[in-house]
Amino acid sequence: MAAEAKILSGQSVRFGDRQLTRADLEAVQKEIARLQAVVDREARVANGGGRFSQADFGGRI
Repeated sequence: MAAEAKILSGQSVRFGDRQLTRADLEAVQKEIARLQAVVDREARVANGGGRFSQADFGGRI
């Protein structure tokens, strides 16, 4: 998130007809989205919302 904020504040400089951009905003935003999806998936699994359910056949009927 800090990288995204720095990029948005301007990390590009022009020297005559040449331009240098230090970071790629699109790449940073894609990585943020990918990492957020991983965090969300892990949170669902930790809260019992994974793809699989677990049955307990050792209890009373």
